[in-house]
This record gives sequence, structure tokens and C-alpha cells, in this order.
Amino acid sequence: MLHEPLSGVHGQVGTKSRVVMQMGRQKIECTETITRREPADLREIPTGSAVHFDREIVGEGMWSACATG
Repeated sequence: MLHEPLSGVHGQVGTKSRVVMQMGRQKIECTETITRREPADLREIPTGSAVHFDREIVGEGMWSACATG
């Protein structure tokens, strides 16, 4: 898998990246956009706290939204 930053600051809301995945002979190229990061400041997160990242992935004929945290 290839994950290549296109614009923005890595890990920040609004950052866009090119993502290329290969499954067998099929190659899929998509654009990933980070749509949410909570908390915004990751410097002082208490132990045991969750960080939430949401991302939207768009490619030819597909759209996906993922939430983690």
C-alpha cells in the first residue's frame, strides 16, 4: 500500500493524501481526507484516553467514511 501526502499537515483535519492499494492484479487509487481529529492537540493526552480520527476515502466508483478511536 502507498500513502502519499498531497496537501496539508500530516494528521491534521483537511489533510489530503493519495492512497494506492493492490489486491491481486487489481490496483485501486483513492484520495483520503482527514475530516475529524479529537482532541485537536495531541501533546497532553492523559493515559488511557482515546484519540478519534475520521477520514473520507474517495476513488473511481467508490466512497467510504471511516471513524477510529
